[in-house]
Amino acid sequence: MHSKFSASVILFVAASIAAPLSLYAQQTAPADPDKYLYLEDVSSPAALAWVKNEDDRTAKVIEGDPHFAQYAAEALKIAEDPNRLAFPEQRDADIYNLWRDAQHVHGIYRKTTLADYMKPNPAWQTVIDYDALAAQDKMSWVAKDMKCLYPGDRLCLATLSAGGEDADTLREFDLKTGQFVTNGFVLPRSKQEVAWADANTLYVARDWGPGTMTKSGYPYIVKEWKRGTPLESAKEVYRGKETDIGAEAITLKDAQGDRLTLFERGVDFFSSEYEVQTPAGPKLLAEPGKSDISGLLSGRILLSIDEDWTPAGQGGTFHQGSLLSMDLKDVLRDPAHLKPSVVFAPTSEEFMIKGGLALTHSHLLLTTLNHVQGRAYVYTPTTAGWSRTALPVPQNVAVDIADTSNTDETFFLSIEGFLTPSSLFVGDASTATLKLAHSRPALFDADNDVVEQLDATSKDGTRVPYFVVHAKGMKYDGSNPTLLTAYGGFQVSETPLYSGYIGKLWLEHGGVFVQANIRGGGEFGPAWHEAGLKTHRQLVFDDFA
Repeated sequence: MHSKFSASVILFVAASIAAPLSLYAQQTAPADPDKYLYLEDVSSPAALAWVKNEDDRTAKVIEGDPHFAQYAAEALKIAEDPNRLAFPEQRDADIYNLWRDAQHVHGIYRKTTLADYMKPNPAWQTVIDYDALAAQDKMSWVAKDMKCLYPGDRLCLATLSAGGEDADTLREFDLKTGQFVTNGFVLPRSKQEVAWADANTLYVARDWGPGTMTKSGYPYIVKEWKRGTPLESAKEVYRGKETDIGAEAITLKDAQGDRLTLFERGVDFFSSEYEVQTPAGPKLLAEPGKSDISGLLSGRILLSIDEDWTPAGQGGTFHQGSLLSMDLKDVLRDPAHLKPSVVFAPTSEEFMIKGGLALTHSHLLLTTLNHVQGRAYVYTPTTAGWSRTALPVPQNVAVDIADTSNTDETFFLSIEGFLTPSSLFVGDASTATLKLAHSRPALFDADNDVVEQLDATSKDGTRVPYFVVHAKGMKYDGSNPTLLTAYGGFQVSETPLYSGYIGKLWLEHGGVFVQANIRGGGEFGPAWHEAGLKTHRQLVFDDFA
């Protein structure tokens, strides 16, 4: 099924490029009356029958193409390639990894040392065998994450989901002994959010009974649960509203001994409200609704904002996309009057990646996009504010933070590009240096290809950056079959990616790949057909203002 899908996408797109513009207009013209209105009921027998019929009709055309068998075989080989990267989780002095393959369908949670992890073939030691656990419990467990107690990360809550559903079960696990804790914390199946308060206390938001879940189906009541007591005896410490998305507790601690407890309620899909735990109880934090508490380092709270903000009593305005810092003592003393300072402010060319922030023992790691080029920086708290050092990353790549250590300055970056296989680099935040740790073998021949970054101009004059991946020496004469993709929304950017399917089934056959970022909705048909690359200047994204 995987191979059929992959090959089908390539063939279908190739056929679409050759279609006349009038076909696009026909497909998007409004029908009157709407004879497809019955498809609004997506689970109705009539809608499902329509989907099956369209699937069968499409498969017949695609599988009848003379290239299908070859492309399907090549796609299957890529899908079954065993040379995946083992992404690290640094816990205390060891490296952990959740690994799945044909022999471990449910997965194994395993560990090794940092020195051994750097070798081509690390000697992994199994910590949890989820296949064996599933067989023992007669339950199709899917491993989610490990919620571990800081510092030390010895005691963890292993999160298990039956078949991958949203609801999960949590069981306390001791990483040092490699065993589930006898008479330890166990949270039965529920949609739930859990945070460690200390070694003997949990903050739990879950289904406590009728009327304790939001209309969205998530918990909004947080209780404090002590070790050795019945779950039913847990004491309520925070309550959101039934109309919220949900609510949870967040505990933040830094290596310098500072700690902060927050309660967050998701007011809607975009906005949240935080309350700070104080000796007098929770108090409202006067941050903007579209913002995130991103961490705690050296007694400073990190806040990223997604809207312009002028704090109460302050004269200046902080702009959307900024990362701010607030002194923890000031916040706890007066959470209604915040005094932030700037760590990072966006420019017309560079902005912070959503979620692109992580902390080592004493440094902040930040990833950005500069004209859609991946960048990474190390920030260090100083008496005057923050200092910044750029990390040496290549051009035309995407950069993501794979993991950071909370006991030292070690971190890992994931780097990939259109012609650059996914790679893991180990770094030292104290020296701002990088070293290649592991790289995935190439999945296609890219020796004859190059990557260019060009710009188009929208009707309002906005420059729209886009990447073009093509054979060396290609002529812009309108004869190049082009696969074009673009997206813009929800602060998600289309960054360089390494795709064995596109490389093997498209680039190796002389195709051109174009990837762009846009700023909203609009008709993409004209831009698609202009992507025949008569000249790159004719690639204009209209109606995306």
